[in-house]
Amino acid sequence: MSAKVIAVVNQKGGAGKTTLAMILASALAENRARVLVADADPQGSACFWAQSNPGFPVTVEDFSEKGEKLAKKLGKRRDQYDFILVDNPPHAELPIIQSALSHAHLALVPLNPSPLDLRASLAIRDSIYAAREDNPGLMARLVLNQVQGNTRMSSEISRVLMEFGIPVLKTQLHQRMAYRQCVISGGSVFIRSLKAPLAMLEVNALKAEVLHILRA
Repeated sequence: MSAKVIAVVNQKGGAGKTTLAMILASALAENRARVLVADADPQGSACFWAQSNPGFPVTVEDFSEKGEKLAKKLGKRRDQYDFILVDNPPHAELPIIQSALSHAHLALVPLNPSPLDLRASLAIRDSIYAAREDNPGLMARLVLNQVQGNTRMSSEISRVLMEFGIPVLKTQLHQRMAYRQCVISGGSVFIRSLKAPLAMLEVNALKAEVLHILRA
């Protein structure tokens, strides 16, 4: 069976693309799925994450030099995996991002819930719309990241979200020490020693919502 491809994208750096890609990948692997994370960012954050922990349950490979050939390279790997997640660099106009979007089933856009971050991310929306000309089946969802507690979103943030034109996942990723520990240790929230039940619930909810979208 050919892999489902998920592109994690945003115009803005620091939005949490790598964290989203890696925690979702590890959650999918918990279901015994075969998962590849294609690190398309020259910074190599996903590769560094995996190298920090040889026991990380997902294959992570450097694809940052593939450029516009990324889709072709991923196409050759789709029969080997159930899911391929592409961790993209923070530049909407780069050929490698357009190539990833042209091949993806779903684009996930992590966003910090602030007006400036939301407006700075509008360029990626245009890239997703453009990719649908050649990939009309491309779905997209916003993922609110680094949400603080139960704070209600301001009316301005809610308005900008409506203007964004891409649906928002119900699942939100909150500011949690568990995610920072995962980055530092190269681990997963499912490692028992981490003792992160709230993060596990959050990531499992994210996984369930993503799987539901991909099966629709």
